[in-house]
Amino acid sequence: MRRQRVLHRKDAPTFWVVLDEAVLHRPVGGHAVRRGQLEHLLELAALPNVIIQLLPWDLSGYGAEHAFSMLRFAEAELPDLVYLEEMTGASYLDKRADVERYGRAMDRLTVDALSPEQTKQALSKVLAEA
Repeated sequence: MRRQRVLHRKDAPTFWVVLDEAVLHRPVGGHAVRRGQLEHLLELAALPNVIIQLLPWDLSGYGAEHAFSMLRFAEAELPDLVYLEEMTGASYLDKRADVERYGRAMDRLTVDALSPEQTKQALSKVLAEA
């Protein structure tokens, strides 16, 4: 919960996520938990520093083979990093070629995904049906 508060700070970082549509339909935790998660996504999507895009079923997996996080820092001396979380640990990739490859994958995902406004509409629809 403390980490989530960062998104509400005055100097909050930009948080940009592309979600595979499949995650919206997994009943982990039951009906009430799923509804709460969908409502929370819509609340976050309303923040000016949060961009949420939904990757539709028919494009799922097209831009990347697995989940990853791109970490970009405001300080020019800090290089971009790729964070990979795995079952037994995590990896940080800092080699320029690796970071560029993941950057291209992120670019592809953001182009292929629904726009942020279309995503809000899709989330609202899924919530209404939940």
